[in-house]
Amino acid sequence: MFYGTNQAKRENGQAGMSDETTDAAATAKRDVVTAAQEVLNQAQEKLTGLAQQGRRASRQVDTYAHEHVWTTVAIAAAIGAVIGIFLSRDRR
Repeated sequence: MFYGTNQAKRENGQAGMSDETTDAAATAKRDVVTAAQEVLNQAQEKLTGLAQQGRRASRQVDTYAHEHVWTTVAIAAAIGAVIGIFLSRDRR
């Protein structure tokens, strides 16, 4: 079905807009989408880097804990004792 130019513009929400205004809006929309994609890509790269850093740190902690078992147990016990002392204090 063929629609007149005004009818097609009304259906697209562009009634009363000049072609220049429509082109400017389309360009602005394209610019916003491009900027949003760039921000998303940068965030994704940062998250990937943080994930790699986290995995590296996790491996280092795991290696240390396996190589220094008794030191790890002593540190965990000390942290537990400190938390226990703080939690058992009277809160008046």
